[in-house]
Amino acid sequence: SSYSESELETLRILSGSVGLAILNAIFMHELKKTQLELAESSRIAQIGYLASSIEHQINNLLNNIVQAGNFILEELKENPQSTKEAQKVISDIIKNAQDGSLIIDELRSYAKREEDVKFSLINLKDVLEKVLKVLYIQVGKFQNIDIKINIDKDVPLILGSFVGLENVFINLLNNCYDAISKMLAYIKEHPELEIKEYKGKIEVNITREKDQIHIHIIDNGFGMTEEVKKKIFTPLYTTKASFDKRREKAITGGTGIGLYTILIIIKNHGGTIRVYRTEPLKGTDFLITLPVPKETGG
Repeated sequence: SSYSESELETLRILSGSVGLAILNAIFMHELKKTQLELAESSRIAQIGYLASSIEHQINNLLNNIVQAGNFILEELKENPQSTKEAQKVISDIIKNAQDGSLIIDELRSYAKREEDVKFSLINLKDVLEKVLKVLYIQVGKFQNIDIKINIDKDVPLILGSFVGLENVFINLLNNCYDAISKMLAYIKEHPELEIKEYKGKIEVNITREKDQIHIHIIDNGFGMTEEVKKKIFTPLYTTKASFDKRREKAITGGTGIGLYTILIIIKNHGGTIRVYRTEPLKGTDFLITLPVPKETGG
């Protein structure tokens, strides 16, 4: 049967719309794939950073074990009856080995790739406890900073990715550490400020505000200018290379993908992230909002 000109025109319009819809679906699929790959790249960078920072610890533990073993061998050669001293050293060997095993377990646990990308109901307290375990394996870093975590009792479970949110907190808390390190260096370079009792502080405050969960991550570090604040979530933008003279610089390089990755992960959770407050030499307050899941919304 033949079609009228108006019917053919309608078909042409419809076919064009269908084509655009298909192209849009393909684009969104590729975009999602790229975002997931970027998030994974950021997590791998954090793993490398953590592994490098604990290398010295592991080497020390292994050195202690070797020295203790050699001591036992020499002691028993010279005095076969010297079991009491040998037992003490053996206890030290076991303790050092256990400490090394715990460090490796925490790193291995964080390095495990999330197999199932489907969201599930998770407890933010559990995520933060895991994050702190991972960060505290870096001796001499977060142990020197006061960290407080306050979670209101009415904060419900979150519908999300445990590994994804873990990546968010590790990135942000490492940023807090860098800001505090920058502040310490600035104070040392400017004695005229007469800041004598500065100590790094980080607070994580989580509250429920109606149908949203608010997560404030606050540090008393170097803070940001308005110019930096405007660019902070831009891909590949970093301020670290200009100030970070610590050994870690060679490892991390200030890639500029950390905060952009966080932005992607939070958006994929239906939430937002922004700089709530910042001021040079006063610190920064990041605010993350996440939706309360319908099944726990009440």
